[in-house]
Amino acid sequence: MSGSEFAKKLFEMSGDGISHSEMKRRNKELMAAFLAFGSETPDNVNCAKRVEYGIVDDPDRQPSTRVRGLKVKGRNILLADIMNIVESLDLPEEVREYDPDLTAKDWKAITRMVTMILVALERPEST
Repeated sequence: MSGSEFAKKLFEMSGDGISHSEMKRRNKELMAAFLAFGSETPDNVNCAKRVEYGIVDDPDRQPSTRVRGLKVKGRNILLADIMNIVESLDLPEEVREYDPDLTAKDWKAITRMVTMILVALERPEST
């Protein structure tokens, strides 16, 4: 399966008006598409087992609301919230070794883009 099929499933998940049962069904399809695209390497299988598109309570948003988005499975943690923290970290040595020409400003831009992609896939959940 191509990356575009995985992206299509991801965009479908972030659409409006999806019931909880439909979200659960589509989440299985999303993770199957993820594994088909990325292959069933140990790190991808781990990801598919631990990440889902689901609902979290987000009391930090005003007004306090429930949000649908990519999250840690079974937890009230959005991936975008974790990426917001990653954005504040210095350029890791492992990344610097991968490409010594990568700058701290490049790192900030990369992590910001990933965060914003995750936020773009979030939707307020109607109660």
